[in-house]
Amino acid sequence: MSHNSKKTAGFLTRLAKSLDFPCDTFGNIPSLEIKGNFEATAYGCTKVLDYSTDTVKLATVKQNIIFEGRNLILSDFTAGAISVMGQIESVRFTDND
Repeated sequence: MSHNSKKTAGFLTRLAKSLDFPCDTFGNIPSLEIKGNFEATAYGCTKVLDYSTDTVKLATVKQNIIFEGRNLILSDFTAGAISVMGQIESVRFTDND
């Protein structure tokens, strides 16, 4: 992400907070919906960086989301949202590469 993109994303987050809107109002903060340890939907995805049955790495505007587990599969690809199904053992976030 370029310096200007990061600066704009930070501004939009501060603007949303000052207006008492949810932080992801302007679409720059990823969000997760997790159902037990068998399904998770990540919103705000820009691309799939890595995919195997034990690791799924997704890119978002600000950071990467990494799912680890067993028998992982990707499903329900929609505009900016991807569902991960299987035995999810951990979810972590890293800075974009």
